[in-house]
Amino acid sequence: MSSHNQIICKRLRYQEKCRLEKKLKKLRERSQPQGRPTFMRMNAIPPKRHTVIGTNEIDNDMAAVLNLGPSFAISRKVTNATIDEALCGIHHFAHRLRSRIQRGPTVLDRESTLLCSMPFPSRAIRLPDSIPSVDSKIATLELAVQRIYQNEAAQKYRSNLTLSERRGFKKLISMKDKLRLSALKSPDFVYECMTNSFPLWQEEELEAVVSFFGEQYVAVDRSGDLLRGRISIELEESSTAILLYVTNGEERKSFNTKQLPPVQLIFQLPKEYPDAQPELRVDCVWISKDWTEKIQKELSRVVTENSGFPVLFIASQEVKDFVQNHQQEAGEICLDDNPYSCAHDIRGSALLDLSLRTCREYDEKVFAERCHDCEVSDVQLTLSG
Repeated sequence: MSSHNQIICKRLRYQEKCRLEKKLKKLRERSQPQGRPTFMRMNAIPPKRHTVIGTNEIDNDMAAVLNLGPSFAISRKVTNATIDEALCGIHHFAHRLRSRIQRGPTVLDRESTLLCSMPFPSRAIRLPDSIPSVDSKIATLELAVQRIYQNEAAQKYRSNLTLSERRGFKKLISMKDKLRLSALKSPDFVYECMTNSFPLWQEEELEAVVSFFGEQYVAVDRSGDLLRGRISIELEESSTAILLYVTNGEERKSFNTKQLPPVQLIFQLPKEYPDAQPELRVDCVWISKDWTEKIQKELSRVVTENSGFPVLFIASQEVKDFVQNHQQEAGEICLDDNPYSCAHDIRGSALLDLSLRTCREYDEKVFAERCHDCEVSDVQLTLSG
């Protein structure tokens, strides 16, 4: 064999050897369990996908946490407190399930569904009756969840944050009373930072009140040193007409209505609230002087009885219950020398005209917001056309 042929054969054997070694390496990699995905780089730095506006106090560590996005869930170490929270959630679910079954198929009203998660003390605790078919399944679910959490607690804790993200998370937690972050997705995450000069628990209570009543019914003023605002308390339509009147000398002028405009609950929260008592009062064009005095006494009682607790929601409910009950009993309301007329220096016919205009505007607003059935049939429409 010539030397040229020997060189060619040697090169072919070497290429075949390399091919077989590469194939063997791939087979060994497939047969062995992988500790981590081959497509994931643990030390990789994710691309920036967030923007912070309103502050310069966000450093690189905090930016790394914000870059994860608002929906990112930070893994927690499973402890006995974590297990208790999970079991408490199951008990809450069981309580609502029993209540729903015993009430039967009903339309979910806004008050009953949202009141369960409101951070306010309840007036009374109503426990639903036991249901054997539900209780057995709940007990099985409770044991299964408890077993899962206990097995996880026995494992070694592994955080899903990097060292930089852990430092940033601790810094953000320490600044929670100073900065408030609101996130927007468009398309990257935009964090708007606001300097929070008010206590966090006051802001949380106001957020709960706004979520319950609606943004159009709650106005908050943060321009001063104290939190101020007003809550528009809507009233249900009366089954009978209510007479509103004024006396101008010997002449008496009046009008009837079934739909009274909302009552404004005005509040001012001191820095120490809820440990310190808030300032509460009502403002409305049609509320009489004696009603205002009675409502003020009821508000003082509510604030005293619930000292140390948030009272805005309870106070608004107290005002609504008082007005609803008294408007049915009284049947008529005198507008003479009420607090609104004294504060705005308007009396007599001018006060009555303002009340009438306010009632009509609110009545038209309520009518426009509701759905109404038209009692005109298709046959009538055809004949009229």
